[in-house]
Parts: sequence; C-alpha cells; structure tokens
Amino acid sequence: MLVNWIIDQSKQQIDADDPEKSLEQNLIFRRRWSGFTVFSGTLLVLMFFLAQLSLIFSYGQKAVFLLMMTAVGLTLVGSLVLTILTGQGGSRIHGNGENDGGLINRDDDRFWKLGVFYCNPEDPALFLEKRFGSGWTINLARPASWLLFLGVLLIPVFIAIFAG
Repeated sequence: MLVNWIIDQSKQQIDADDPEKSLEQNLIFRRRWSGFTVFSGTLLVLMFFLAQLSLIFSYGQKAVFLLMMTAVGLTLVGSLVLTILTGQGGSRIHGNGENDGGLINRDDDRFWKLGVFYCNPEDPALFLEKRFGSGWTINLARPASWLLFLGVLLIPVFIAIFAG
C-alpha cells in the first residue's frame, strides 16, 4: 500500500507539446505499475506462506525451491516486460516507442545531482518519476524525504535490537 501511495503522490512529468496524450500515457503507466506491485506483493506473500506451510506438511524441498524460483522469475520477467512495454512515464504507450528528444519535459539539470539525485527545494513533490529508467525517486531537498529515508533505514535496526 505504501508503494501505491508513493506512485499516487509522485510528480507527473507531462509533455507541454501534447499534455492530454502525455497525461493519459502517465495514467496508464501508473495503473500498470500499481497493478504489478499488487501482483508481485501478493506473489511474495504466497511464496513465504508456502515456505512456512512446508514446515507443517511434508512436501519436498525441491518443490518449495521450484515454487520460489518460479515466483522470483515471474516477478523479474514481469518487471522487465512492463518496463520495456511502457517506458518511463508511459512514453512507449500509444506511440512508436521512440523518444523524440526534446518532447518529454525534464527538470533542469541543476536539480539533478550526479544525474540521479533530485534536489529541488522549490518543488512541493516528495516523490517523482526517475529521470532515467523506470520507477520513482524522492526529492532530497524536502525534510520529509529524509525522515522517510531515515525511517526505512531504522526499521531493520529496531528489529535487530528488539528481536534479539
């Protein structure tokens, strides 16, 4: 659910030359990735459920291993296929899949540190689409993004401290 919320809250990159088409492409892109996230999350839960079930019922380790590798393979292949078919922000949806160069509006280079870290204090968006590839990133100029990042890092630390 957190990933779907991040997808919902991320900044959309709209093409100024054709905003209607760009908005439709972006919406389809977000829906496909949200659906894939739900699918792969459910598959992950089922995979761990079957592993735990193998402790109760006696079925071979090979069967558990095969099921787990199938789930991992489906997730990897699915994400690769989805990335290739949709492109970043839906750039390959309803088109020939080619990038015309300057048609997709990107933020100014001065806001992308080392080309991959987005830092724009004037941008209210906490989440936005990655500049390259497929996925989302955070606006490192926002204090809330640092709190979120710190929270994600502290969860395993707290689990290690309090579980032992």
